[in-house]
Amino acid sequence: MDQARKKIRACLLAVTALAVLLGAVWYVQDTLDSVDVTEGTLVYLDGGASDLWTAQSI
Repeated sequence: MDQARKKIRACLLAVTALAVLLGAVWYVQDTLDSVDVTEGTLVYLDGGASDLWTAQSI
């Protein structure tokens, strides 16, 4: 019974480590591939002297 618990624990640890690794790779790839920060949002960066985010009126 103790052998089975060790195998299950090792398997769960491996699956968890793989999920964390794949999540980190996905996050890095997603942030590197993003072209524009405002993509899909209704805000834009005002080119004025203050450089504050302002809402875009539609």
